[in-house]
Amino acid sequence: MTHKNTGDLTMVIARYRELVYGLALAETNCRADADDVYQEVFLTYYTKDLVFTDEKARRSWLIRTCINISHTYNKSSWYRKRSDEETDELPDESTYKTPAQQELWQAVKELNPKYRTAVYMYYFEKMPTEDIAEALDISEEALRMRLSRARKLLKDRMKESGYFEKAI
Repeated sequence: MTHKNTGDLTMVIARYRELVYGLALAETNCRADADDVYQEVFLTYYTKDLVFTDEKARRSWLIRTCINISHTYNKSSWYRKRSDEETDELPDESTYKTPAQQELWQAVKELNPKYRTAVYMYYFEKMPTEDIAEALDISEEALRMRLSRARKLLKDRMKESGYFEKAI
């Protein structure tokens, strides 16, 4: 087994830990699973003899690996048998100042993972659509459609809950 030096691993974790963990949370909607995915992504990185042409390629590999590992967790029998009460919050809800912000975040968490992931990468990681589409292995048009559908779902959900009346 080939190992990278620990300095390289330390640098990569420092640079990409928030992206990988946030993406794992967006994909799994569960802190315990996100912790496992996070560790598995960096363990895979450490144990493989990978060569990247640039940082964009490294970031894309980490994103794709995180999504693939998350999908494996989501398909496991443990995940399917788990009740809704056992899923955790994504970010700590206390970080949102107003009830309206908390309600909006709750609506984001309830999105289908493919929409939640696109929303997370675009709005929270501020990634360009080109990079997100490449990382998700979809066309930019498909990504824009996901974002559009996610925004519509969020808008509908927020209208149902009276969010717009509360926010005024």
